[in-house]
Amino acid sequence: MKLSQLVFLLLGIFLEFVDRNDAIKVKEGITQERGRMLSRGRRAVSQGSINRGTLPSRKAYQQHLLEDSMLGSDGSDFISDSTIGGIIHDKGIISEAPSRLKTKPVFARVQPEGATAKLQVTQNISQRRGGKISSVVRSISPRRISVIDLNMGPQEMVNALSQEARKLEEDKTGVNKGSAELACGRYNFMFHCEVVEISKEMFEKKKDKYLYTVSGSKDKRYAWNTAQGTYGRVVFGYIEVPTVDQRFKTGNSHFSQFYKLPETLTGVKVLFHGGGKYPAKYLLPGMKVSVAIKSYFRGVFKIGRIVWNREREILYSLSKEFWTDGHGGPLTHTPTVFSVHYQDPMTNKQRVLFEDQENKRALVSELLIMERITGQTFFEVLVYLQDFKIFEWLEKTNAWELWNKAIYKLQWTLNHLLQSFMATGYILYMHCDLNRSNILLSIPPLTMDHRRNLLNIISMEPWDARLIDLSFVWVPSALKSRNTHSICSQVNKAAIFSDANYLYVCIIELLKTPQRDLPISKPTPLYKAVRAKALELWEKIDSINEWWSVGVNFIGRNSSTHTRYKIRKPELGGNTFNECIEGIMMMSDVFDTEAKKLGIKLPFHSFSPEAYLRGYLHLSFRISRLGLCLRTKITENWDSLKSVLLPTSYFDFSVMVLSLDESISSNKDSNICKIKIPTSERQMIETRSSNNQSGSHYMEITLPNKVCQEIKSCMAEVEAMKSIPGDVVIKPAISVVTAENHESERLLQELRIEKRFPESIQVLGIRLFGRFQGINTNVDLNKEQILSFLTQLSLSAQTGRLRSKNPSESSLLSVCNELESNGTLKSIFGAQKYASIVSYASNYRLNKFCQLLFKQLRNTLLFSNHLDPNFRSGSSTLTSKTAIVRK
Repeated sequence: MKLSQLVFLLLGIFLEFVDRNDAIKVKEGITQERGRMLSRGRRAVSQGSINRGTLPSRKAYQQHLLEDSMLGSDGSDFISDSTIGGIIHDKGIISEAPSRLKTKPVFARVQPEGATAKLQVTQNISQRRGGKISSVVRSISPRRISVIDLNMGPQEMVNALSQEARKLEEDKTGVNKGSAELACGRYNFMFHCEVVEISKEMFEKKKDKYLYTVSGSKDKRYAWNTAQGTYGRVVFGYIEVPTVDQRFKTGNSHFSQFYKLPETLTGVKVLFHGGGKYPAKYLLPGMKVSVAIKSYFRGVFKIGRIVWNREREILYSLSKEFWTDGHGGPLTHTPTVFSVHYQDPMTNKQRVLFEDQENKRALVSELLIMERITGQTFFEVLVYLQDFKIFEWLEKTNAWELWNKAIYKLQWTLNHLLQSFMATGYILYMHCDLNRSNILLSIPPLTMDHRRNLLNIISMEPWDARLIDLSFVWVPSALKSRNTHSICSQVNKAAIFSDANYLYVCIIELLKTPQRDLPISKPTPLYKAVRAKALELWEKIDSINEWWSVGVNFIGRNSSTHTRYKIRKPELGGNTFNECIEGIMMMSDVFDTEAKKLGIKLPFHSFSPEAYLRGYLHLSFRISRLGLCLRTKITENWDSLKSVLLPTSYFDFSVMVLSLDESISSNKDSNICKIKIPTSERQMIETRSSNNQSGSHYMEITLPNKVCQEIKSCMAEVEAMKSIPGDVVIKPAISVVTAENHESERLLQELRIEKRFPESIQVLGIRLFGRFQGINTNVDLNKEQILSFLTQLSLSAQTGRLRSKNPSESSLLSVCNELESNGTLKSIFGAQKYASIVSYASNYRLNKFCQLLFKQLRNTLLFSNHLDPNFRSGSSTLTSKTAIVRK
């Protein structure tokens, strides 16, 4: 044995000894953070709790790569859903997973790798005083897994609760209301559910919350840690993945009969359904994963089953989504899901445990096993930022600028989260229940160390915000569906606010309300400056017509958001998807600029190019992904392209994308990729003068062969992903896949091939079709009217004073204004139709058709140097002023 290997081996033995005492493993090269991760269902931060001086001690947690917890290192020995949806369509593929591990058992194994070594993670269970069990488990997030220390409660209480659940199983109430708890009791070899101590007073107040309880000493009662909603219950705990050769005798019971469970389980595996950059894979045997197990109330509400089916369908489908951040990296905005599988003794194939009762879908479980989201709710953070305790500290320290930066960064994160969720995926979404408690922020717990809290908020990244409670998500079925009013009330009659309405409320409560009501006794000059900046920003963004139109009016200080605020223009029935996207886009353009003026280092624009292409321009998912491939490969090969590329507007970038799409389609068998890039006005005039013909605001260049090949490889991966599980799992996705995306593609081909319009006119044409259909019969433009307008616009641009055969956005707006002023638009659309459009524009405080059609982003540019280049992979180098403060 070499000396270096001996040193590593001794180091591993020493660390194993230390970790048996600490019950946590530290992976080399990753620093330790401190913080107690809160979960859904735990006590919220209240004013009283903040006032109590010392807060509960925080437990240590450690970050580890998710890949280290999955079976195998090269992806060859566990199921991989690399084709997105392949696992759904090929239901027999599950049986192809290995029956035995190819890797050795996980046990403090040291593997020399050059000058470094990898330390595998061991998970320990230690006995605490009073018989309480402390278990180290893992909590999966979009980028990493956290190892957290869970207090599982006294072991005797765990056993007593399991016995109590089995006694009450004879009653139908057990299966109808407490299936999640019965799973804890019947399958405690795999489902380990947290036990909490309940005071006598708490038990009297919330008897309905705890279905099963047992008595302990000194009037103490114990129950599983649960959360209860209108339609179902959630139990918190963790899954311990068995080895595939283990056999479990579960017996015959009402529970097993209802769910058609076998008396003996063999070949048990746990499937992680994927999320973000992670595909669906089986998890390592022996791994413990923190989860939330949810069941719904049967026979209580007629709509209960519908809501339950929707929630499961949505979550299973969203695990395959393609959301991106501002650099094009994968994001997961929602909880990921798991399913447990066992070997069917009759067929020797894998079957899902607690199989779907109605539709018998191979991977959909009747019990919903979700990732346990950890963090603070937006509401908790908002209450903290407005609490008088932090204001007392701010008055003493005069750290108002730090507080203001935290507010701006929090709002920027919400802006980016919402636009990404709504418009960067394969399918477009509206959450429709986006109250402040349904937004979770993965930051360390709020303590009395106010500076640390504010720096943690400033250090938030887009991956640190998640959305929960997705039962009422709405998706459009066609281009015209985006103009439907009252979209959220279609899936939830009680829903009044759109997602943009809720975002508007967040800005009010972060910027305007606290600035007006701060309990400041002696305002300092810095406080006055901060207050002036915040109110100035509020006035700026509220003056944006598109943002104002999706706003709400403050009514009075009531407990409910819906009674505190009222939507503007209630006679219209609420905002449409198009209105929401346009409002968020225009507001973000101004908000980012003001945030940068404060010195906040933003990793990228809060409104991404994918949301612009997919949400604003109504282009298809394929085109938005081509844009993603183009801009990421340009960034990666920047040194070879920076001499020809200027800072580019989003509209000009869309022209680049469509020109690239046409080039690739006409040169399929070669590595030739041509794009049209924006030129300066001077170059356009010189080109026009030299040949005495129409010029162009864009010039064609040929990308290097290497860049072209990388773009095609990037798109090949996307093409392999187009068979998403939506056609099997989420019912509304069927119409979306066949209508909304394909409709946009068909229109693009017609404008390109049949009408031979230049790229800038093609872009505008797709937006016209999507923006002016489905509003109402008085405003909607038919295909003939749209094509007539595009033809006249293109002709006027070529023959008028511009003389441009491929005009820029500003030039097109100028021509449009001329056509509107001289009455040409009224002639094309008809006087009555044009008058209705102008009347419709008044809802936005506008008075022209061209103002409705064109939404110019004046501050948002691509390929500029003001963004953080190190943030692309989610590992931005934070300065000492913004880094998370560690204790």
